[in-house]
Amino acid sequence: MKSDARKLSTEEQYLLRIRAVDMYFKHNITQRQIANLLCISRQHINKWCKAFEENGYEGLEMGIRGRRAQEQIALQHLQCARIVNIIRARTPEQAPICTLGTSHC
Repeated sequence: MKSDARKLSTEEQYLLRIRAVDMYFKHNITQRQIANLLCISRQHINKWCKAFEENGYEGLEMGIRGRRAQEQIALQHLQCARIVNIIRARTPEQAPICTLGTSHC
């Protein structure tokens, strides 16, 4: 059964990546065998090996996770303003049922 490496700390994840890459490049163990030994998908092992080939151990470091600041906005400004106006103008019982993408709200 595959384990969920996301539950590991950032440092533990990095060490797991180093271990997998070293097993592949230094000990000539196949990616499939490494995946089975470490309970990680073969696709992740392959991704880590490619990152190592391109950038060395730096390529195995964690990137920034989550959405970037500009991606945080779920609604466009016009949609947000429309919702605010509906809330200010009416009680929930008075508000029409509409979808955000339409202009008849």
